[in-house]
Amino acid sequence: MKRFVLIVVISSGFLSIFFVVLFGLILFVKEYENPIVYEDTIIKYSCMYDVDVCVVFAVVKAESNFNENALSKKGAQGLMQIMPSTAKYIAVKLGEDSLDIDLFDAEINLRYGIWYISYLNKIFNGDLKLVAASYNAGEGNVRKWLAEFDNRLEISDIPFLETREYVEKVLRYYAVYKNSYFP
Repeated sequence: MKRFVLIVVISSGFLSIFFVVLFGLILFVKEYENPIVYEDTIIKYSCMYDVDVCVVFAVVKAESNFNENALSKKGAQGLMQIMPSTAKYIAVKLGEDSLDIDLFDAEINLRYGIWYISYLNKIFNGDLKLVAASYNAGEGNVRKWLAEFDNRLEISDIPFLETREYVEKVLRYYAVYKNSYFP
């Protein structure tokens, strides 16, 4: 009987250690797949421009996977993959010099990108689907699509495959960040 109790105690101790290690691995994998990087900067500018931090994390994850040196084939740069022409527009709106903008600087890129999301939020009444679609395909395209579908745009209505997939990705990442990190 004592031997049985000892085995149960050892087994339950092993199981406890096993579950602690497993839980730690799950958290590590979750953090690796959906990192919380640049948190202070994202929170600062999200508060400044009244943008949900989970939206920002989702967009950064979808755009660059938190690579501040990311450069797309089309020329979008940095964490939030901002086009230089969009950066110039944002700089003018912010009353800043629009000639020399370093979009590979994480602080600048996040500030501009979060300002732009705030701008799109105002235009599309905070509808994340429309904000994500316009961030990817442009505000003009989304307005055109809304006009074609009586102001009710479903993801399946988006004619650009890349944008449809992008919107789905942002919505998925948003849910992960909202449920896992910022409930």
